[in-house]
Amino acid sequence: MIMLLGMFLPVCAGNAAAGAALVERLLAAYDAIETVSCDIRRGWQGPDGRVRMNSRVHWQRPNLMHVDNYSPMRRRYVCTGERLYYHIQGDPRGFSRRVEELDDDWRLRLKVVPGTAMDYLLPLQGIDEIELENSEEGVLRRGYRLTGSYVVLFIDVHQRLVRYEQFSSPEALRPLTAIVFSRFEEVLEGVFIPLLHETTVLLDGEERAETTRVSIVSINKPLAPLLFDPDPYFKDVEFVESFEKVYRQP
Repeated sequence: MIMLLGMFLPVCAGNAAAGAALVERLLAAYDAIETVSCDIRRGWQGPDGRVRMNSRVHWQRPNLMHVDNYSPMRRRYVCTGERLYYHIQGDPRGFSRRVEELDDDWRLRLKVVPGTAMDYLLPLQGIDEIELENSEEGVLRRGYRLTGSYVVLFIDVHQRLVRYEQFSSPEALRPLTAIVFSRFEEVLEGVFIPLLHETTVLLDGEERAETTRVSIVSINKPLAPLLFDPDPYFKDVEFVESFEKVYRQP
């Protein structure tokens, strides 16, 4: 996905830990979610001004996904559970690869329950958890050392991730990425999805902002099998297994 914060997403690395119990508990809360349908709207400040991306997302365990990005350009992702298909409207070719052959970023997208903060929690699995002093508001804080970065999680009294900060090192005073999660909706008993994600990214010494809004959320409702069948959505598209081949001239 085209997002400023994508450049700063942590890569799971470091020594395996016996703990990291907080991350495991936060992730386990989403185990009860089997299907999701929702709208996701993203807006960020780009070189040419404000950019918005609107999507309709359908997701089902395991590895079933249908994403229709309908602005600023029409793009579609369909994953059958075994193979992913991706195409930009108007291009003669699209990208397709078997799920087990996808790189880590693509496979992470398939695992993440849409609208949640799972994409920030999954890379912290197995990483030593560092106890930090609670914030003034009584919010629990935990630190995680990764290769080339340091992450701090802020957890409220409802056991919800309310803030994520990523630094270049534990000594750094200013985060490279800071995300505030709010407007939580209890979609199942004890299971919350933040409907608003507000991100600040430090890039080339300047702060840039991104906002994600989640709406029209439907949880654990049956999804039409046709959503995960690529044939109706990709007429006359030639699929290749690398992006280089998508744009290479015949």
